Formats: sequence, structure tokens, C-alpha cells
Amino acid sequence: MIVPNIYAHARQRPNKIAVIYGEYQLSYREFADAIGAVQRYFGTLGLSAGGVAVLAIAALADSWIVGLALRGLGLTTVAVRSADQLSQLGLSNIQCVVTSEIEGWLGLESLCATAGWQRVLIPEAIFADIAAGTVQLAKKQGGHILLTSGTTGHYKKVLIDSGRSAIQASLRKRLLEISGRSVLNMTQYPSWTGAGYHYPSITWASGGTVVFQEVNLFAPLHRGRVTHAKATPWTLAQAFAAPRGVLCRDDAMRLYLGGGPLSQSLADETRARLTRQIYTYLAATEVGPFALTPLEGPEDLRWHRILPSREAQIVDADDRILPAGREGRLRVRVIDGLNGYLHDDETSRAFFHNGYFYSGDLGVIGPDGRLALVGRVTDVVNILGSKFPPGPIEEAVQREFGVSAACVFSMNRADGEEIVHIAIESRQRVDLDRLAVLLGKMLPSPFQTPVHHVETLPRNHMGKVQRDILRHQLGLAGKPRDISHC
Repeated sequence: MIVPNIYAHARQRPNKIAVIYGEYQLSYREFADAIGAVQRYFGTLGLSAGGVAVLAIAALADSWIVGLALRGLGLTTVAVRSADQLSQLGLSNIQCVVTSEIEGWLGLESLCATAGWQRVLIPEAIFADIAAGTVQLAKKQGGHILLTSGTTGHYKKVLIDSGRSAIQASLRKRLLEISGRSVLNMTQYPSWTGAGYHYPSITWASGGTVVFQEVNLFAPLHRGRVTHAKATPWTLAQAFAAPRGVLCRDDAMRLYLGGGPLSQSLADETRARLTRQIYTYLAATEVGPFALTPLEGPEDLRWHRILPSREAQIVDADDRILPAGREGRLRVRVIDGLNGYLHDDETSRAFFHNGYFYSGDLGVIGPDGRLALVGRVTDVVNILGSKFPPGPIEEAVQREFGVSAACVFSMNRADGEEIVHIAIESRQRVDLDRLAVLLGKMLPSPFQTPVHHVETLPRNHMGKVQRDILRHQLGLAGKPRDISHC
């Protein structure tokens, strides 16, 4: 219940900074008053508690203010980043789509008109004359819908209601050591992601400060002490493109890295340019965090420490727990009662069984109980924390070289870096220079792409390539190792 906590902090410490967004900042009093102003505005529209309000607002701070106001009125919110994402939500109880006068989302107006959704524009002047005062909250606070594409490649919906939010918040607060003195830098995480929703929520509930930064990543570090920061390896790589001296190194800052494996070279640069307090963080939108590892040695890039309070196992195709050293599917015990995705029974049955969530990852437990991820059963490939569907890449290779088929998959190297492999079904070898040029247009740089030529790709009875079997056939299912690249 974030909104009541924010109002309580506004009464107790009104001048404490709650939000920093670029060059702007809001105290807890101003934050609460802004939420109240939006609540009063929506109170005139006749919206009823229990429905869904879609947030089509790009600015993170504004999206949070509007979302908190709507949830305080008993509505469930969901944030989207495009009209296309909105069209794929599959929600039947959307009451309104909220955007601002300065947003120019292509296709949003026509989509709302076609679907019959009320499109609500938040006036620019709504915050110009904020009147302080107590706002009557709904008896039941609204929930928030998270979107995830980490397992099947299409967006799935996870409903975070007040009870589920409280369980997740309690775990994260203890794990991350968040308090009223915390200053959290969130870089570019939108609120439709698990980290983008939970990290700011627990910080505001604790009375801390949240920094949103969309352009100059980690720029706040040179203006004041940041105690906690959340990033992906990809955002780190972007930040390190800045000239030396722009970023302020602070060993008192705790940096949590998730969304993809960290390479040794990027870890070394992080220590040199940001902080020595680096933690790898394994979590899933569906079940929250389940491993946290301080980077103290090279082995920590690959081998993760499962949280004592969480249960993560490696199982075979028949759900039998595998012994240490045996590779299999990763499953994690659900802690908050979630048993599936919202309005998606088929996908829910595929990824939730008997109180466990099956993440789609392949992993192995070491003799010391630590977990290493060695790839994914599912199709989506992950590069520096950014997920890419392999279909467009495979189709481009087929078109460019006239081969019968191509298969893109990812594996972890021994140093922890995730590498995208491509297997090409062809009797003749393709020109690797031409292939490198093609892949360079479709994948982020820097990247490394081992190429494997095979006569026939393994397929199931539906004709779909079986990536897990392919890994075994190529000798990649065991210990990660270095191999040649194109």
C-alpha cells in the first residue's frame, strides 16, 4: 500500500526529497500533493474502482504520479510503452487510457477509438496550482499489472495486488537493505517491469529517495551520494561510453545488476569507474528475487548464491530433482501465491506446476549449492540484459544466404558473458564476413557470434527446431567454454 505510506511521510517529513527526475525534484509533501491533484481530477470522470487504467506516459516520474493516484482510487494500472503493446494486452475491463498533452504516441488515438476506450489527457497545468489537503482513498487499493517477455517471447501479465506486493516488498527491503536514508538510482526501468515497479515502491514505503534517469545514465552520481543503484549490463555499457571523469566513483554505493550475465571485463570497468560493491541479482517477474551474489572473485560471475529464504532447483523433464553437476531446467518456489498469468491459462499451465515457476532457463547446481545458468530452453536470446526474438535474425540469414534454415540461441561462456550462437542448416559454408555485417545490423555491439554449420537441424513433430537438443548435438550442453567466432 504505497500511497498511504507516501502520505504518512508527507506529514512526518514534508521536506524530505522523494523524487529526483533529471534536474527536477519533489519533496514528499509535493509528491503527495501531486498525487492528490491527479486523484481529484480523475474523481470528476466517474471511473469506478476495480477497472483497469492504462498508463501511456513515457516520462517515468509522471507515470508514477498518475499510477499511484489511480491505484489510490481503487483502479488497477498497467503501463505500456507503445500503442502496439497496448493492442496486445488482451484486457477486457479497460476503463481508460491515460496520456498527456505532450505525448505523441503513433496510433494511440485511433486504437482507443476503435476499441471504445476512454482516452484521458492529463493537462499540463494540472500541477500548476496544487492545493494541499487530505484525499479520501478507496478502502481497497488497486493493483498493478507487470508485463514480462522473458520466457515465451510475447508479453504475459502478472497481477500484483496489495497482498502480493506486501510479500514481495518485505523480501526485497531486507535483501537490498532499503531504509529512509536510501537514495536509489533507477536508470531506465519503466514500471511495467518487475524491478521498475518493486524497487521504487519499497524505497518510497521506507521514506527514501528515488532517482529516475532516462538520458544521462548515472549522471546523478556526481551531484550527491547515491546509496543504491539498479542496472543491467547493457545500461552499464552505455554509461561507460561517457568520457572518463564524468562518472563519480563511490565505493559506498551498492550496485545491483540483473537482466543478463556480467562479463569479467565489464565487472573490472565497473569497479574502476563506479563502485566495488557489485552484486549480481537473479530474479523473475513471476517470483521475485531468488539469488544475490557479491562479486568477490571471478567465479562469482557465473556461480550465484541462492537466497537462504528461497527454493531453487534443477529438474529433469519428469520434474525429478537432479544431483549437483547435472544440467536441467530451473524451477523456483512461488512465495506469494501466484499460480499463473492473468488471462492466459495455456501459458500458465506451461510455466507453473505444483507451486513452482519454471523460468525457461537451463542451469546446474554446483557441489557447494551455488547455481549457474547455462542457457535457455525457450527461444528468446538475451544480450547484456536486452531480449531479442530470434525469428527476424533467422529469417534474415535465410534470405541473405539462401539456406534452408537457421537457428539462433544463447549460451553462457566460462567468464559469465552470454554469447549468441547461430546454427545454419546448409551443406555449404556461408561467408562469415557477410554474416558479420548482417548480424551487426540486428544485434547490439559489441557482440560475439559463434557459427555452426549443420546438415539438418533437430525438429519436433510440428517442425519446430528443438534448441535444447541442438545444444547437445553441438557439444554445448556441458561446461560453458570458449569457441571460435565469426
